[in-house]
Amino acid sequence: MKHIYNTASRVQLNYPALLQSAIPSILTFVEPDASGNHSLPLMHIQNRTIEFRVFDEDAAAHQVDPMIIPHEFGHAMHFSAVSSNTRANFEAQYIGFLATHATNAYHDVNKPTTPFVAFIEAVGIFSERFFFFKKLVRPDLEDVALRQAFFRDELDHQTLGNHLNVYVPVGTRSHAGITPALTGNDTEGAIYGAIYLDFASQVGLREAVGLVLDSQATSFDEFHTYVSGRGNNAWLTALNHAKTTWRI
Repeated sequence: MKHIYNTASRVQLNYPALLQSAIPSILTFVEPDASGNHSLPLMHIQNRTIEFRVFDEDAAAHQVDPMIIPHEFGHAMHFSAVSSNTRANFEAQYIGFLATHATNAYHDVNKPTTPFVAFIEAVGIFSERFFFFKKLVRPDLEDVALRQAFFRDELDHQTLGNHLNVYVPVGTRSHAGITPALTGNDTEGAIYGAIYLDFASQVGLREAVGLVLDSQATSFDEFHTYVSGRGNNAWLTALNHAKTTWRI
């Protein structure tokens, strides 16, 4: 990925969104394969008069959280790390989702959608929660200590829920193991919990995120297939355990 992250042309942000992309939507979203941005991601951020979750003051006034930028930036980094063919695949599948859910294109942590949408959106959930955890809960930590504190807290204490207006716990952990609150390969929170909390707690958060980026996967099943082919028994055992726990 080094050649991608070393280039100056990577991510652009369109604010307020002018609906000039190939994906017709009034929502805030990241266009994976924008022809006007060297076929790299383009973030479309909706006007603050429609999308209150962009700026702190708007979010506070409406009792929501300013999660749009950290959430969508996670998507932009994910999309920019994969190949151009995978970005085009992401875009085609997303257009297909919008076309078949035109009257209900919204998604949420605990709302079943499709295995593709759930896998992609789990990245955004991780990105926003990791950002807010660092900013609001443990600004004193960095690197390994921060990463470990994050997935431990999300499973053991859910401290972030005390700092956000909108927070959906995805699972808890006790001496008996992890008890998921959400399950299924089409539920964003279940994919987030399985990969970025459960799997990460066993192999490391940096490793879990790196495997997602390397895999070019468009679903948990594709991600599982990729990890299976890496020849690392510890990774596969950990992912199989998470797959069973979260019933994916």
